[in-house]
Amino acid sequence: MLRKMALGFIALLVAAMSGLAAQPAAAATRQPVAEVTVLPAAHLTDGGAAITVRLLVRCRPVDGVQWEGFVNATQGDVFAWAGLPLVCDGRRHLVHVVLPVSAPPGTAEFTRGAAEVSAVIMDENTLVEYADDARSVKVVARCHGTS
Repeated sequence: MLRKMALGFIALLVAAMSGLAAQPAAAATRQPVAEVTVLPAAHLTDGGAAITVRLLVRCRPVDGVQWEGFVNATQGDVFAWAGLPLVCDGRRHLVHVVLPVSAPPGTAEFTRGAAEVSAVIMDENTLVEYADDARSVKVVARCHGTS
């Protein structure tokens, strides 16, 4: 499990830095088999010990693909990441992901302002990336208009 998380984390960083994803053969169809969009606002959680980000995600069932996703956020030296919950039924889902700071408690925290968030959806077995997105989000005390 730890190995898969480390590999997913590395893949997420590569995707965030390059902004490019491998194009699987199925991408030639009109509708991609997976999509992820980072929404432009996030909110502080637990007094800055985490942030909650919102994403639109969609994946379709594909034979031989075991879907997994990851999302991370950075703000200066503060870093956080978590798995991306996926329901691969072909429909778009709004998901809220809590990203706890990856540092000992009380040593780092998120604050209001800009943070960089990236997400990736990939095949757990082959590490082929099917979708990714990265953007600067506005971290606020609380999100308005969440549903």
